Amino acid sequence: MQCLRSTQMTHKFNSSRKSGRSFDINKKTILGMRSIGRGRRACVKFCSYTGLPLPVSNSPWLEKTSSLAETSSQVVADRLQRAVHDVRKLKMDSGEIASLEETMNIGVSVDGAWISRGFNSLYGFVSVISIDTGKVLDKHFLSSKCRECDKWEGKAKDREYVAWFIEHEPNCQINHEGSAKSMEEAGARVLFERSLQKYNVRYTQYIGDGDSSAYAAVKYTYQNENITVEKQDCVGHIQKRMGTHLRKLVEEHKGKKLEDGRALTGRNRLTNHLINAFQVFYGIALRSNKGNVEEMSKQTQAILHHYASTQDEPRHDNCPTGEESWCKWQQDKATGKKTYRPLKNPLPAAVLNAVQPVIDRLSNPALLEGAKMCYTQNANESLHHVLWSVLPKEQNHGLMEINLGSNLAVAHFNSGVEQFNKALFEATGLEVNPVSQSLWLSLDRIRSREAKLKATREYKARRKELKRKRLQKLDRFEYAEGETYASGEFDRASAKKAKRRCKTCLQPMKGHSRNTCTN
Repeated sequence: MQCLRSTQMTHKFNSSRKSGRSFDINKKTILGMRSIGRGRRACVKFCSYTGLPLPVSNSPWLEKTSSLAETSSQVVADRLQRAVHDVRKLKMDSGEIASLEETMNIGVSVDGAWISRGFNSLYGFVSVISIDTGKVLDKHFLSSKCRECDKWEGKAKDREYVAWFIEHEPNCQINHEGSAKSMEEAGARVLFERSLQKYNVRYTQYIGDGDSSAYAAVKYTYQNENITVEKQDCVGHIQKRMGTHLRKLVEEHKGKKLEDGRALTGRNRLTNHLINAFQVFYGIALRSNKGNVEEMSKQTQAILHHYASTQDEPRHDNCPTGEESWCKWQQDKATGKKTYRPLKNPLPAAVLNAVQPVIDRLSNPALLEGAKMCYTQNANESLHHVLWSVLPKEQNHGLMEINLGSNLAVAHFNSGVEQFNKALFEATGLEVNPVSQSLWLSLDRIRSREAKLKATREYKARRKELKRKRLQKLDRFEYAEGETYASGEFDRASAKKAKRRCKTCLQPMKGHSRNTCTN
């Protein structure tokens, strides 16, 4: 700053407060960019468009990222302790434990995530979330890569390597020897084995998705105390198997004819819209009969019978009864009204025979027994959504960035943006700006408002209706267009050809009369 009247009177000052050797703005920039899933290169691009000064160079950026990751780990550890304390208070209020210091048994949902797409990720993340409070209780980060070790690749026989490794081993970043697929199992084992020492709790109920062997690895964690971990499957993942199995059935029957000489899919056959309806009603059959496996199985079988019903042969006996039933026939029976209209095109016998094995498999009481209490992993999926917003899968991330990002994701999920950021800034020695704090509170309010909106019955019904219409539209397009895309099916050596189209309207000839365009 220079005096306008005297050029000799000047005063220089920094626009940002300095903490130790670094300016606050540098650390705040790193935290801000990481919270939106971006790093230094994106920051440089942002500065180039806005005309702001460039951020610190790459080396100081990494150094400050490492420092922030270490500090945030300490703050997150305190937040996780508070989450366990919340469960203790809940258990004590319900009379399950007599004091806050008593060892307690709790149920947790367990799930893992990879930091990059596919089964070749070098980094993994596993968390346990309380089924009582929906908060993260513990997390474990797995790494099968160390940049320092990579520098010594192929030099393991050198004397210098031995001396270096002895010094490096305590700080080596590799804590997982194995494939990416085994990370969830390894992480779950670590979390369960340290539960007593870290929190004085036992994870005696395991909620999983059935995608990994993690449960087998932790089942006998507390066998010295004659306690076996009980497993329950996520009802949401069980429900999704209906759509998965039916779509797989369609792929298996691609190019094949059923016993009636027609394909499995097509108009009035097994369409995308019908597959979605089967999956929705399967979820209703499970959730509306919590704890009753026999009724779950019965109503699952009823789905196929419902879509095979005719005016002369109604098959609604196993459909859910009462005014709230999704079956109009049963609704009319309960209310005395006449709103039911029979299906114009019920599923033919050939389609029923093809789909029946899938229904039998998914209505098996042995399968449904694992989901009878209707627990879900929705909290884990929500956590992963937050995690991937700060560590996008399509980008490469360094180890320190992953540590910092995973800490931000867990803390924001548990405590919200404002509470955690305020605690992190205080622990780091950064000044909390009133404007920043106001905006953090605004972000938390928006997040809370959107969550409440999406949980309403009207919002869910609207979302299902839009999906139904979208799939119906897709079915019409696919029926009219025929097969237009398949890997390697339309090369020169292939016998497949694109569908013949009308020269007037360029639409597929299906639906046109002999010499007249009907469009």
